[in-house]
Amino acid sequence: MKLKKTIDFASLIMNLFIAQAVGFLSGFLANNIGEKYESMVKPEFALPGFLFPIIWVILYFFMGFANYLARENKKASCLYYMQLIINFLWPIFFFGLDLKFFSLIWLIILFIMILATTKEFFKTNFLSGLLMLPYIIWSVYALYLNFEIWRLN
Repeated sequence: MKLKKTIDFASLIMNLFIAQAVGFLSGFLANNIGEKYESMVKPEFALPGFLFPIIWVILYFFMGFANYLARENKKASCLYYMQLIINFLWPIFFFGLDLKFFSLIWLIILFIMILATTKEFFKTNFLSGLLMLPYIIWSVYALYLNFEIWRLN
């Protein structure tokens, strides 16, 4: 008889907290992201600035939950935290330091890390991999937006 796994609430809460804290702290350190975003020349398909924090809260929730589900895979967890650090630094480079082209290259590195993390998550837990798909889609949009903002500004 196969026993159901029990939920480790402490681990789940910690994974969710770390992901959200990374997003909050990164945004805080980048300083006035909303104002800076509104002042940029943006492409036609740029979303309004107020949507970004909402989307990121959801994405960080999915990411934290995905890491929780794949927590038994050390390689997956290592890749996850590496991409989280790269993710943390992107807004600081883009908004805080105004390094738009460097941020584009950084975002390409992040995208590769997200793909590697997702692949490893899928190997461990199918739902974990699925939870990363919105992040991949968002990252493609972010690449487009970063490129166009760099080009237009």
